[in-house]
Parts: sequence; structure tokens; C-alpha cells
Amino acid sequence: MIWPLNETHDPDLRSWVEAANDAANDFPIQNLPYGVFRRRNSDEPPRIGVAIGDQILDLALCGRNGFLDRLPREVVTACQEASLNALMALGRARWTALRQRVRRGVRTDTGEASGAAARFLIAMNAAEMCLPAGIRN
Repeated sequence: MIWPLNETHDPDLRSWVEAANDAANDFPIQNLPYGVFRRRNSDEPPRIGVAIGDQILDLALCGRNGFLDRLPREVVTACQEASLNALMALGRARWTALRQRVRRGVRTDTGEASGAAARFLIAMNAAEMCLPAGIRN
């Protein structure tokens, strides 16, 4: 299925995450993929994040610290999981709402202070990616 383009695909969007403005980067503000990660060489449990530039926005921390408060409670709860299963089960409207909230938080033109989300970022080179979803039989 091809999803319709919306304002999130605007090529003129800019982020205060500098690497997200580099045309050579795989994760510009127009492409914010979900994944599961943990800090490299740690025994932390895996958690959900969103890639932006050369950073990962930790959605578990965002949820626990009020950054996602305007979203439905089930979205915030799903962001606390160690896989994408619960979030994906909520459906496209919910993941889109989450992605729009993240995008608003990292854009330069929204009036949100960069510090609001900056404290929830981890450098990609300090993280290891984990299995994103549990596979069921």
C-alpha cells in the first residue's frame, strides 16, 4: 500500500539535530524510523527509539518525563515496551500521531526549545540495535 504524502514529507523541514539536516544522512527529519536499542555494552533492557540524524530519541524516557503527554495513554504505555509489537498493534493513526509529536519536538520552526527533547537523545554510536519485534508462532 502507498500512503499519501503529508506535511511531514516537506523537504524544507529543518531540525535542531544538525545531522538530520545533512542530505547524506539516512535519517533526516522526513524519515524518523522506529527501532529498539540499548546503550552499547550495557545490561539495560531494550527500549523503543526513533532515529534522527546521528541520534536516537529514547521514547521510553520521553514517555516517563512528559514529552509524550498529549498523546493517548496507550501510545505512551506502548513506548515503555522492549519491542515494537504493542505500538504497531495500535494501528497507523497512533504511530502517525507519535511520529508527528516527535517531529514537532525536533523541528526548528515549532517554538519548542531544543532542550525539551535533547535530554532524551543518545548518540547512535553509543547504542546497539536490538530485535525490534517479537515473532509469534
